[in-house]
Amino acid sequence: MVFFFGFPQPSHEDSVGMALESGTPMPDGRTVGDHENDARIRKKRYQIASKLALTLMIVGFVFQLIATAFPELGKI
Repeated sequence: MVFFFGFPQPSHEDSVGMALESGTPMPDGRTVGDHENDARIRKKRYQIASKLALTLMIVGFVFQLIATAFPELGKI
């Protein structure tokens, strides 16, 4: 998951790009507003997945640390 979604990153965007209105049609038939909504949804999905992947990795490291520090727990 980490390699696919990447680690959570801050946004360094400092420009807007082209100034288009939300109702402006694009070549694929959708509007700029539709594209912006899709981009927001995709960004949110990637942020959630990347945070989940990082959390799972940390939990895995904690389990490995516990298993190394307390080997007698594995003999129960």
